[in-house]
This record gives sequence, C-alpha cells and structure tokens, in this order.
Amino acid sequence: MELPKEILAAIDEITKNADDIDKAADGLFPFNQYAIDGIFEEKIKPNLSDSQAKYFYSTTIKFKHLWQITKKIEKLDEQYLNFVNFCIEKNEFRPQHYTKATTNSSYFYFLYPFYEAIEFENMLFHGKACLDCFSLAIGSLFKQNTQKLDSLLNALTSLANNNHMASKILNCIKTEETSLRGLTLDPKKEGEKSVRDLISHWQKAPIQFQIYKNKNGEFSTTSGAILDMDHPNISLKSNYLVKNIASNIWYYTLNIISNSFGYIAEQYKNNPPTRI
Repeated sequence: MELPKEILAAIDEITKNADDIDKAADGLFPFNQYAIDGIFEEKIKPNLSDSQAKYFYSTTIKFKHLWQITKKIEKLDEQYLNFVNFCIEKNEFRPQHYTKATTNSSYFYFLYPFYEAIEFENMLFHGKACLDCFSLAIGSLFKQNTQKLDSLLNALTSLANNNHMASKILNCIKTEETSLRGLTLDPKKEGEKSVRDLISHWQKAPIQFQIYKNKNGEFSTTSGAILDMDHPNISLKSNYLVKNIASNIWYYTLNIISNSFGYIAEQYKNNPPTRI
C-alpha cells in the first residue's frame, strides 16, 4: 500500500527520535494514535460528560480497526497476486480456483479472492461504523441525536450560520466526505448504491483478479484485486484497485476525524464549554 507522502512524512517525524521502547512497540500501536487518541484524551475528554466521552472513545476504537484491516488487505492482495502470476507462468487455471469468463468478455478467467473479500467487507462495514460513532460524538456536542453522517451534516448545516464551531466542523467533513460516497457512504445519485450497502443486502463483494491476454498475446493480470466497475449499481471510482480503495477509506476517514478533533481541541483550549 503506497501511503500519501504527507502521511509518510508524519511517520518519519514521529519515529525519528524513537527509543528502545518505541522500537519494541513498532507495529503494535497505530502510528497516528496521538493525532486522534492523544488529542481526545488530553484536550477534549476533560470537557465532556461521560455520555459524550463514550461516543468519542468508540470513534477512536473503530478507527483503529481501519488501519489494521487495511494492512491485512495489502498482505492478502500480494499473496493472491503471487498465486495468479504463478498460474500464468504455468499456463494452468484450475476450475477450483478460476472461473471462465463469458465468451464476449475482454478477459479469459477471473479469480475471486475469498479471504481478501472478507477483509474488504470488514473495511466497508467498520468504515461506516466508525463514521456513525463519529456522528454521535459530534452531534452530542450540539445536543443533536445524529446517528449517521448525513444526519450530522444536516444538523451542522442548520447550525452553521450561528455557531462557528459547527461551521468549521461542517467544512472539515465536507472537504473529505465526497471521496467516501459510493464506498462506505451512500451515493447521492438515484439508482446507485454504496458498495457497503450492496454487499450487506444483495451480493458478495464484487471484486476479482482478471486474467487476460496482453498485446503480445500472453496471459497477464491486473496489478491487484479490482472492484467490478461494470456493476450497474456501482458509481465509477477514480481508482478501482481494492488495496487502494481500502487505503483511501482509511485516509479520508482519518482526515475527517483528526481535523474535526483538532479544531474542537483548539476551541476548547480558548473557550472551555460548560459540561452537560
């Protein structure tokens, strides 16, 4: 998984002065834990009631799932790709592993990566659950019972003209949420479904490795499992590789949460609220 360069720079900054304890802990704790957990524990939680704090805490826990699942998807994707390339090398596509494509298809076989599909489903479900917890957390600051991100957006929009914090958090969310539409969040186009909703209620995860013939007439495959963009209910995405979709879900969810938490912490530092 190729992380955005700003994230890689953040990792370098955090780890440049690592001591023996930090090195021993490497890989066991999310590298971004201070950007979310630290800000919550040190700067936001002291200003919250117990009922508010539990929603924020649930958000931090759900977000940790996303990082771990993303790493699992990356590893499984590499394992399946190695297997497919081995079969191409042997020119053998056994029916217990591969399904023949239809005669009018642009490829010859496809492979369904079962275990990667399980983790992809987990990514979509936990991505939605994480934003649901986030919506409850932010809504509680404004005495709004917002159980989904769309209901939170509606509540913040109605408050934005008279509440500076609501306006700023609204902007933090709107900057990133369009990148999650059609994946963990419902699209806003009639006839289209989010991939999460499609998997939840209609079918298995629509992902596959495609085996086709390249310009030299040799079998080749995609550079990883891909989301089936020909599905009638899926909106077109700029990137259809499963490992990249997972990375994007993690990254844009991170931005929504960390940017909102950062702004709340800044406001509470200057103007501590009256606890509910």
